[in-house]
Amino acid sequence: MFTNLRIDSWQILVLYIATILIILFLMGLRKRRVRFSYRVLTALGLGLTVGTLFGENATIIRPIGSLYVRLIMMIVIPLVFTSIIKSFTDLKDSSKVKSIGGWSVFWLLFTTALATIIGLVFASGFNLGLDFDTSSISYTPREVVPIEDVILNLFPNNIVAHMANNQMVPVIIFALFISIAMIVERKKHPELVEPFKNFIDSFQIIMVRLTKFVMRFTPYGVFALIANAAGRNNIDTMKALGLYIIIHYVAIITHFLIVHLPLIMFVARLNPIRFIRKIYPASLVGFTSQSSYGTLPVTIRTLTDRV
Repeated sequence: MFTNLRIDSWQILVLYIATILIILFLMGLRKRRVRFSYRVLTALGLGLTVGTLFGENATIIRPIGSLYVRLIMMIVIPLVFTSIIKSFTDLKDSSKVKSIGGWSVFWLLFTTALATIIGLVFASGFNLGLDFDTSSISYTPREVVPIEDVILNLFPNNIVAHMANNQMVPVIIFALFISIAMIVERKKHPELVEPFKNFIDSFQIIMVRLTKFVMRFTPYGVFALIANAAGRNNIDTMKALGLYIIIHYVAIITHFLIVHLPLIMFVARLNPIRFIRKIYPASLVGFTSQSSYGTLPVTIRTLTDRV
């Protein structure tokens, strides 16, 4: 028992030293002005290596990644709220608000519906979970919410509570209502609306700057998150979930190729290779943090600064 304890202690000590050296190395890359995306990719590779080498011991550096995710979550609500209001109130033609909002909802529902169909096709086609033993699992299905309640729950009834609970959709809808009210009122009393508009603009600029501060921690957060994931999921676990993991990623790639790629090429009329190259920092953070919600600040910065 003492021998194993001694080995684990040495492994943990070596892990701490390796973590410090890797953080210093990533800081050195930043000082040499290596591109952000390259630093994130390097951190991902180093995290995968550390997680594989140290196994479950690598999970002790998870707090670094958790801190990074917390910082991102901290700025999501105010950043999205102010960005939406500023974007709509900056439009020269107020009639575009309805058009942009309508098309946004359409494309969201359209791509989500196709993603659902693709997921069902792959799951049923490969009989995922058919041989999985569920006899020892106790599960109570959630009550199916009526569609009218689902729609009603999208609209805010207490915006402070929605913000506190990180409920994004009601916050977005509230921001849209604020934007419409500002646009309408600005036509009647511009002198009354202008101070609030200036406040939103200043607040949004501050949030963008704060986002850039948080984004500096991305390589370190990615390193810790990947090391934790690789250390937690050993080779035996990966083998057991191998078919599911492969089909999962094939389904995602299929959705991208037959849904998003045509939209990028024929609707947005963008070069898909160039678009992918510019957007992948957000994709990497989403992959490592496993949260599209938590990746929103990176997505906004990527779309604004790179795309």
